[in-house]
Amino acid sequence: VVVGTGVSSFKHGINPKADFVSVRGPHTADLIVQSGGPRVENFGDPAVVLSRILPITRGMTNGRIALVRHYTHLQAPIKLLENCDELSVQLSHPEEIVTFIEKLIKYDSVVTSAMHVLITCQSYGIPCALVVFKGFEEYVHGDGIKYIDYALGADVKEISPTPINPKLDWQEIKPLLETIQVSDSKIAEVEASIVEALRRVQ
Repeated sequence: VVVGTGVSSFKHGINPKADFVSVRGPHTADLIVQSGGPRVENFGDPAVVLSRILPITRGMTNGRIALVRHYTHLQAPIKLLENCDELSVQLSHPEEIVTFIEKLIKYDSVVTSAMHVLITCQSYGIPCALVVFKGFEEYVHGDGIKYIDYALGADVKEISPTPINPKLDWQEIKPLLETIQVSDSKIAEVEASIVEALRRVQ
């Protein structure tokens, strides 16, 4: 049973016989059809429902910027700004993820090279810049289609990672920050797909 996932490149093989409830976006849906599978018309990455699962109100922020790298960018020689803290995305236990989100929403803004941190920010309406570090552009798997696929599936503005200097420069980052929030109707739609997928599994 497939719900909300998507491909990171058009070279992926897809099992056309899977039970598709929803996928990340229309590009993944097109690839399913090309692979001999059904036409899927329900879209949205499951991470957009985080603000409903964990309904934290974003109040006064701490005046600082959070940097969250994709795990493949750990080797990048980052030099942080004075008002910037780095948070690790290498978490798996639910309590660790709750703590991570509770920290994230206290920041003025977030700079990240991890797509699901971007999606988390867009679930809560946190200003976010999606970046990749110069010299490390090819480290994240895929051809970049997942970012567009996500945006089209979540009904938000399309954003692709912008290459920036690992020595962080506010003048380079500031123009990239955008406050985008996934609509309540889309979150409800994705939640319904998750519930349906769980019903089919059981």
